[in-house]
Amino acid sequence: MAPGRTLPAGFRQLQYNFLKEGFMKKLRKLTCFVLAFALMLSSLTFVSAASQEAKNLNKLGLLLNVSEEELNQTLDRVIGITMVLKALGYKDDDVKSKAADNPFVDMDKHSWAKGFAAVAYENKITNGVSLNMQRKEFGPTQPLTKKQLLTFMLRVLGYDEAKAWNNTEELSRQAGILTDNSENDSNFTKDDAARIMYAAMKAKLQNNEGRLIDRLVAKGKVTKEAAISVGLLEQERPKTLEVASVMANNLRQIEVVFSREVDADSAKRVANYKLTGAKGVSSRSISEATLKDDNRTVLLTVGVALSQSANPSVLENKKDYVLTVKDVKDTAGQVISKTEKDFTAQDTAAPEVQGVEFTGPKSVKITFNEPIKTLGKVKVMQGNSSISTRKLEIDPARANVVNVEVYSNFKTGTAYRFEASDMKDFANYVNILYSEDKVYESDSSTPTASVVAADQGKVEVVFDRPVKGITAKHFYHSYPHQTAKEVYKDSALKQKVSSTEYVSKVWVVFATGLSSGNYPLPAQAEFYILGKVNALQIMDSWGNKFSDFREYLSVTSDHSAPVIDNVDVQSETQIVITYNKDLSAAGTYKIMDGNGKTLATPSASLSGKTVTLRFSKIKNKSAILEIRGVKDNTLSRNEMSVETRSIEFTDKTFDGVVSADFKPVMDGSKIVGGEIYVNYNEEVADNALDPKNYYLEIGAGKENLKDQRFAFGDTNRTVIITLDEVLGKKVADNLGATKLVVGGVTDLAGNSSFGFQTSTVLTGVVAAVMTKAVLTKDGDTSKVEIHFNRSLHNVLKADGITVLNNPEFSYDNTESLTSPENLRVVDYTIKGDDSRVVEVTLSRTVYSPKNLKLTVAANVLEDSHDAKIAGFTVEVMEDKVAPKVLTKDGKKQATAYKSGGAYYVSVKYTEAIDPNSLSSATYRIDGTDDFKVVGRPAVSGSDAREVIVQVQPKTGANFGDNFGITQTQTISDLSGNRLEADTEMIEAVRDSSWN
Repeated sequence: MAPGRTLPAGFRQLQYNFLKEGFMKKLRKLTCFVLAFALMLSSLTFVSAASQEAKNLNKLGLLLNVSEEELNQTLDRVIGITMVLKALGYKDDDVKSKAADNPFVDMDKHSWAKGFAAVAYENKITNGVSLNMQRKEFGPTQPLTKKQLLTFMLRVLGYDEAKAWNNTEELSRQAGILTDNSENDSNFTKDDAARIMYAAMKAKLQNNEGRLIDRLVAKGKVTKEAAISVGLLEQERPKTLEVASVMANNLRQIEVVFSREVDADSAKRVANYKLTGAKGVSSRSISEATLKDDNRTVLLTVGVALSQSANPSVLENKKDYVLTVKDVKDTAGQVISKTEKDFTAQDTAAPEVQGVEFTGPKSVKITFNEPIKTLGKVKVMQGNSSISTRKLEIDPARANVVNVEVYSNFKTGTAYRFEASDMKDFANYVNILYSEDKVYESDSSTPTASVVAADQGKVEVVFDRPVKGITAKHFYHSYPHQTAKEVYKDSALKQKVSSTEYVSKVWVVFATGLSSGNYPLPAQAEFYILGKVNALQIMDSWGNKFSDFREYLSVTSDHSAPVIDNVDVQSETQIVITYNKDLSAAGTYKIMDGNGKTLATPSASLSGKTVTLRFSKIKNKSAILEIRGVKDNTLSRNEMSVETRSIEFTDKTFDGVVSADFKPVMDGSKIVGGEIYVNYNEEVADNALDPKNYYLEIGAGKENLKDQRFAFGDTNRTVIITLDEVLGKKVADNLGATKLVVGGVTDLAGNSSFGFQTSTVLTGVVAAVMTKAVLTKDGDTSKVEIHFNRSLHNVLKADGITVLNNPEFSYDNTESLTSPENLRVVDYTIKGDDSRVVEVTLSRTVYSPKNLKLTVAANVLEDSHDAKIAGFTVEVMEDKVAPKVLTKDGKKQATAYKSGGAYYVSVKYTEAIDPNSLSSATYRIDGTDDFKVVGRPAVSGSDAREVIVQVQPKTGANFGDNFGITQTQTISDLSGNRLEADTEMIEAVRDSSWN
């Protein structure tokens, strides 16, 4: 029918019926086909690919045939138990001998499996299927169910036999071998079994021996490599980086050998090494760490760097030490565990010459195998003629090199003999006489340079031979105007290089700070050495000119604060603190008790990364050491935050005898005996009463004291020896020539005066004398402690100690300066815990002892010898009182003013302030954002009690607003007593100049 034509209605119905009948016939045929295809599918077994678990077992050598056809077979019990045993590493040859032990009666048709069945029964993996214990049956041809295989594997893992069968699903789930959510499986194949067995490899054994795979590897059933390849074991990490050996064959260097190559930066970081004595006591410092060409050996320099001329503190020969190594990395980035290695400094050999080398037409260098301490002799010969040496020196940059300079030029092609003798190492061994013949040849090659190290402030450069002509202008980085500030020939940066001297190693300094005129090196820098600047040419001694040099440097930038490595309480008067890097500022220190009371404000001396604190004796106390203001020696001057350390002071030393006083015992005018008062610096043990620990030297004679009487005085600090008439008279007649010798006495901590080493001249009994006076503060009460050299035992009268009227003295009650007429002594007593001290309580608070004087009248105090103390004046006192801010009407106050166009805030204190305790961060402006502190505060006034803080107003600042100033950091007076930071704002009172 043509397109667009329409059939009449009758014809359309006829067409529909015809089409409908044809469609139904086709549908009936299609349905029959589908049904037939479905019946055909139901009779087929589909073959799936082997699971990854089966493939992994195959890689382990525990499942041999992993073809698709094999893995899709259903299992019977005999195949299943064999599969289990083979998964445990058993092979046919392993079980053959066990076949005769097979307990099952139904295995005759499966004789090949009898051995496997016997092993499974012996290891309680299976009990068979029969209940008749007299006739055990295994049921080899019965289908193996999933539950049965799970039970086998649970028993392999060490689970109880009965529980493994009765509670299979739950225990399998706990063990992690249930491969789906049920123990049931109607069509259990070999591949399904492989999945369960592989899961069991990762399961834990019940006897805490690890996992099943671990046991198989341990027994050699599976190789470790195979287990790693399938992910059952992790790839072993590389062996840890270790210190293979530490030795010191000379007293200046320690050789550290690592187990493999190390990262250069971490190996050369001095902070990664710490040297202590065998008992853990801080020992010598380490100044340099040099990595040798093998990249495994590091040479540590003990004491100052080899380039420094100072007399170093070296190792002691044949003494034991401990070297601690940390944070060194290998080339793969693995960090060494903190390691302590014991070693003994053993310098048993004389230094030896390693070689002689010409360094110019008039110079040679002699290289030794160790650093040289003392120069000896160098003899230079040409044939039978001796050549005079002009100069002999240890190389400034390398202590194992001796430089020799002669007067006249060497001749080309001529042989010279060099003999080195009498060179001493640091063990004072003299070098083995060395003689070498060398033929001189002129060197026409160009001198070269290389960079050894670089940081933000400096670059260390080594030349291949000595050169001269060096100035700071020969060096720059990044831009030509960024020239060096100075060039040094030692790492301590103390010996400047002269353009006329020959050097082979230099330290080029670009920055000593961050202010104008300093040119710190960036992280990536172009470093230049110019061969010639103006008329100065860098050249060697042959006249070979150095060419321009350029190198791209990766510059290390240290922005980390110093870290405390060790706090060593060495004695009752000294603490040594070691930091992880060199310091520029030792910081300030305070020792406090548990209540925050200051026990001592130590002096601090700095040497590299070691700070030594010294202070008055502190015994038998737990204390807290507070550390502030420690800064490193890097360009950034990184400052350590405030640190505290708990420390213990124990009695470590015997303090010895203060004096020995003789007093004759009289009967009228006749001497009938005598008493010797032995005054110790501390309380002593009962062995101080043992006559064997004393004797007298009278002239050239010796008198033992075994028949004399010994007793303690008022305290255990004094021993009274009562002499009989004969000895008493003898001592009295020879008083100026008699000595008391003490040995073997111990203090209460057991410290002893070894041997008879303490000898004290006997004197007549004299009254105790003052040794020092100290101004202290107990809460709001000011006291003066007057110390004597001997115990006191009596205060004979009141009102005997008074304040001397001194117009130059003014005390401060924090409100205003006050004249002394209102200051008086309230009380004085002998101190309870130390009878050598008299505590004088004052009526007012005193913050500074300057010009404070006390008078002590005669016969007010009596010492332990019953001697009355003569009158004296206390004029000089130690200051142990911290400053305070002056107040008005009980309120702290500061003054804001304008001077010379600049704005300032003045804060007044009760005593002179140490300007070194102030920094730009000491104060902060609060209460307004219109002003900020600029620059470092200054101390002002004739008495240095006023601190001037400059402030800067912002544009549009409101000068009428109220504001204040807050002290955010600790400050100290001139004696080191510290006023802690305070969160309380001090109100700033504006004077008329402020606006």
